[in-house]
Amino acid sequence: MVVVTGKNDDINLSILEDTDVLVTTTGNVNVCDSAMLSNLKNGAVVCNIGHFDTEIDTAYMKDKWYWEEVKPQVHRIFRDCTPDGAPDLKSKNYLLLLAEGRAC
Repeated sequence: MVVVTGKNDDINLSILEDTDVLVTTTGNVNVCDSAMLSNLKNGAVVCNIGHFDTEIDTAYMKDKWYWEEVKPQVHRIFRDCTPDGAPDLKSKNYLLLLAEGRAC
């Protein structure tokens, strides 16, 4: 188990290469930033339990990577394809984003 409080000194990027699930619950901004998202294991699940969409840097993800909506609030984000590209659906270099964290 890895616990990240959002402080820079408790983030070990090498651990993320073996992380299957990352859940944010802090309410802080960019707790899961671009460096963390880039270093997560292929196929990792990223989820924001909070009410706001600021904990996971989804702006970075939308700017850099291709999003495929699997179903409402579930996206497969291809890290090896730009937003305007055509993803290789067989690629293993993706993250699964559950619940961006917007209050209804």
